[in-house]
Amino acid sequence: MYQPYPGGTQLPEPSRPPIPQSVARAVQVMYAGAVVSLIGIVVDLTTLSSTKSRIESQHHDWTVTQVNNAEHVAIGIFIVSGRPRPASTASSSGS
Repeated sequence: MYQPYPGGTQLPEPSRPPIPQSVARAVQVMYAGAVVSLIGIVVDLTTLSSTKSRIESQHHDWTVTQVNNAEHVAIGIFIVSGRPRPASTASSSGS
């Protein structure tokens, strides 16, 4: 059984100090960065559908494997850089 502190009064709840403005600003900037990243992901996903066809149109003599390799390099560049690159940047990988 719980016995109250001898004095009968409960300790007051500790009050939180106000959040410093620099911390609040940092949180806002992080949220803005997350939104920008999500926009970048959407752009990358819409760009991916045209990447393979663009590689194929620029390199008619490439095999299916070379086109797929160039597409995979382009996807890797999208992931690492965070922004889409033209398909011609990935064209050097399949040679």
